[in-house]
Amino acid sequence: MLKVEKNEVAGYEFTLNELAFSENESSKSVTAVTTFTKNGKSISQLEPALFLYRNQPKPSAEVDLHMTILGDVYLALASITEDGSGASFVLTINPMIGFVWLGGLIVVLGTILAIKPFRRKNKTQDEAHEEVEMDAALGRGE
Repeated sequence: MLKVEKNEVAGYEFTLNELAFSENESSKSVTAVTTFTKNGKSISQLEPALFLYRNQPKPSAEVDLHMTILGDVYLALASITEDGSGASFVLTINPMIGFVWLGGLIVVLGTILAIKPFRRKNKTQDEAHEEVEMDAALGRGE
């Protein structure tokens, strides 16, 4: 993906707006500022990054994500071109992830209801005896 180039994947459109380079005493980093749209409507701005720490030979990726009840979109910065004018990304779309969490919540609530004892009013022996006597007096007994 080159700067300001739009790419469409699975109905989503990603635009790489800029690559921001920074450096501190322990690492160098590059952050890709991207715009995430669907049907021409801007949904969010995703900023995946790569970090190269001085004591590690390979870069470490920071994934940015957009979460909704209908699905999650993960965007990771895979690499940048040598001249820093473009980048490649790894895009993962996981549909219906919110329903997995909802199902887990239903399982937990069901477990709590199954464990909770139901209280029934138990008749004492005296109440049961009085009821039998009342039934006998009214002719309802055996």
